[in-house]
Amino acid sequence: MGFLNGFMGDAKAQLKALTAGSAAKRRAGQDDGCEPVRLDFISAICAHRQWKSCLNDCLNDTQSDEQLDAESVGRGDRSVVGQWLYGEASLRFGKLPSFEKLLDTHSQFHEEAARIVQMHQAGHRTQALALLRSGEYTRLSLKVMGLLGALADESARSEQG
Repeated sequence: MGFLNGFMGDAKAQLKALTAGSAAKRRAGQDDGCEPVRLDFISAICAHRQWKSCLNDCLNDTQSDEQLDAESVGRGDRSVVGQWLYGEASLRFGKLPSFEKLLDTHSQFHEEAARIVQMHQAGHRTQALALLRSGEYTRLSLKVMGLLGALADESARSEQG
């Protein structure tokens, strides 16, 4: 995990520069897909962390201008990271050992996020927030970030070798 150990910087500033113009639509899983998403490993981790923050804000009703659609939230291919994974990253890193595991874990993460959104929309706010803060959602989120780091390390090793 050499990559994650060296990860530093202002995540929000990096993400803002990366997604200027349509960040809200992408976070809500409603991107139109017209423009390819270009990320690197650091900005992918920043985007993932920012998406989690947005979901937390929406469930805490601190961001009332943005409504979440559980179906869109559940589609990992529509998030910024998902668009990158199914696009550019697939072409560049698809043959590396941790790539398929990352795709699968990222998809599971979004399915769990959708389940939390559905619970919240059904009026079970307390339970939804509890699931957001612990359990499978948190485990999958950490695993996504760890696999992004592992993929970065594998990519660096393959470029050296």
